[in-house]
Amino acid sequence: MDLTIEDDIIRASLHEARRYAKSRNVSRLLSASLSGATNVWRLAQTIVFHALKIQSAIYVASILPVIVSNDTLGISPVNNEKFAMHGKVPIPISLDHQLDTLTIRYAERNLKPIVTGLKALIFSRKDKREVWYEIFLTMMVLLSTLESVFAQEVCFVEKYVGLVSFSIAQTPPGPQL
Repeated sequence: MDLTIEDDIIRASLHEARRYAKSRNVSRLLSASLSGATNVWRLAQTIVFHALKIQSAIYVASILPVIVSNDTLGISPVNNEKFAMHGKVPIPISLDHQLDTLTIRYAERNLKPIVTGLKALIFSRKDKREVWYEIFLTMMVLLSTLESVFAQEVCFVEKYVGLVSFSIAQTPPGPQL
């Protein structure tokens, strides 16, 4: 799976989002601590910063976890050239599930401040010219993350079609209106 960003506009926007979040977090942290606020770090984080945290979580979840030490826990390396993990030792399924669950919960925890922050910025009485940039960067990070997840899903389906079987249970049709 290739996670490089080929689109120059997206690459530049994500770079700017990281710069913006870092600079705003520092200035907000200073002003919140000088005001004597409690839970200063939470107040200092921008919605762009939370969007970047979600992007990081999605990236971590997309990596195939393997055992890299000599102790393979009795698990044999994957011996199928059609799989990306060919020749590598996967981590136990239960551990993989726990890591996925932690990553998903981490992403979910960062979604609430984004929704709250976007509502506050969009529906505030502030001059929209003051807040449009933070809204734009947040949406750019979230949309590029969604695009990356979708590309990974398409890649998975194209690669494993015929190797993996699944069925979708059909629900009975509802009442006709």
